[in-house]
Amino acid sequence: MILYKSREISPPNSTEMTLFLKILWAISLESVNLGNINTRKNQFFGCSRPLPPPDVFMSDPLLTDYPLPGVVRITLNRPNRCNALSWELLVRLQEILSQLPEQEEKVVILRGAGKHFCSGLDLAQASSAGIEDGSLAYAMPELVTEILRAILTLPQTVIAAVHGAAIGGGGALAAVSDYVIAGESARIGFPELWHALDCSLLYPFLRRRLSASALKALHLRRDGIDRPEAFCLGLVHECAADEELDASALARAESLSVIEKADLAEMKKKANADLLPPEEEIRLGLAAHWQSWKSPQVQQRIRAFLDRTKRG
Repeated sequence: MILYKSREISPPNSTEMTLFLKILWAISLESVNLGNINTRKNQFFGCSRPLPPPDVFMSDPLLTDYPLPGVVRITLNRPNRCNALSWELLVRLQEILSQLPEQEEKVVILRGAGKHFCSGLDLAQASSAGIEDGSLAYAMPELVTEILRAILTLPQTVIAAVHGAAIGGGGALAAVSDYVIAGESARIGFPELWHALDCSLLYPFLRRRLSASALKALHLRRDGIDRPEAFCLGLVHECAADEELDASALARAESLSVIEKADLAEMKKKANADLLPPEEEIRLGLAAHWQSWKSPQVQQRIRAFLDRTKRG
């Protein structure tokens, strides 16, 4: 998928995109083999990840704009779901991040629409396939780890503008960013234990960012930590009022745009040398997460959580 810029070409309209995705979804349900597309296993061009139902694609969950020269801004755009990480959002985010190394921009701003930065994995969607299938429940966390690695290895400086909840995968997006500006409403947390989930999925990234003591405290605090605590732990680098968060992120990005992209990239590469976990550790963490996900206790707690969320 092309990284669209307003000054270049327009994306397909929503009707065209929806029709295209419905066709792909229909193909994915057929138990036939078409060349190198094995639809019985939902494998598209060697990819074992499934396609979600077309209604997942009805609105654009990720927005990009270019507010300043040398700056690209990525907005998680599912405010009605607290910007939970859906399959389609994750795919779009990975695609955009994969294209950025070739882009001229020097700084990336990552932010969330609405009242929250990101509430973590979309548990409702991850649970939708059921335990027997489990394809989304495995593929979505796997894609989260790929995105976290991509942010760490991007040549651009990534600024996370965090307000409201930054939970689970949302907290990890902030933790691997190069610079975090937090509004007064920001809360960062990792509540896997409270869902009886294994903590190993994000641990390879977090344990290189935080001390063991801080990491344990984050896991043991069901409601997460507020901005002052996050600042003390080094998870937040700059504070701003919620209503001034966007302006503060743009000001910081503008100040960095005078530095050569190669110099920013070299600094980041050296600083992140010890933060990037090896592939084997990520694979083991994903396997442990998947095993815990399949347990009846986890499924019961997730169902209870989703029921509470629906009741509101």
